[in-house]
Amino acid sequence: MVVRAPLAGLLHFALLAAGSAQAALPEMLAKSVISVPVSVAAPAFTPDGSTVYFHRKEGDERTIYFSHKEGESWSAPAVASFAQQWTNIEPAMAPDGSFMIFASNRPIDGSGKVLDGNWGNSPEPGRGGNLWRVDRARSGWSPPRRLPAEVNQGTSVFAPAVSNNGMLLFMKPGADGLFHLFEAHPKGASYAVEPLSFSKDGVSDYDPAIGQDGSYIVFCSNRGEASVPPSTSRFEARTAAGVLQSAFPTH
Repeated sequence: MVVRAPLAGLLHFALLAAGSAQAALPEMLAKSVISVPVSVAAPAFTPDGSTVYFHRKEGDERTIYFSHKEGESWSAPAVASFAQQWTNIEPAMAPDGSFMIFASNRPIDGSGKVLDGNWGNSPEPGRGGNLWRVDRARSGWSPPRRLPAEVNQGTSVFAPAVSNNGMLLFMKPGADGLFHLFEAHPKGASYAVEPLSFSKDGVSDYDPAIGQDGSYIVFCSNRGEASVPPSTSRFEARTAAGVLQSAFPTH
């Protein structure tokens, strides 16, 4: 798993005040239940907001948990059925709740060996990742299936995000060793994958989030004023004629 400082911490949320475009001050989500003093990140809510999936660090491992809202409280987190083994992180829920995509270092062949990663031109033994999908089933979730090789090129593919038109965003390292953003559109049983035009060598772009309608994305980057490591800022890109345009800082 990629360890990036902006991801480490407790989960917070903010709600838009009625009749206002301003968000309320962030509040910790289920303090001492979901938000505990370990690395807790990547929340993904079901469409009705009644269940949240997230990854949490336990010892040296990270895996995906879920919690149900019960009245004004949240249930004690439990490990997701598809995440009982290996490192499983960064769940991304489809807007209609019909499937979820996540990153995992689980073996992709019969060797039983977990994936090794490589980014920053540095090997990361056991910390690789590919993207996997589970579909909503009558009694929970289907067994995970690995996304096609067009998406999973290499062993360091992370940070999925899904829109309601089927577009998938993710990050993987380029030839410069830095993470860059890619978009994938369903094409038959596979995907057509392209790098985002503004995510180029020399800057690190990561952790994309996408609007449900696919009209914009928000992501972290060390570009521009944040170009001096380890600083990062959030950037936004919007679509025009179905194409994501140049990125600009959020405010």
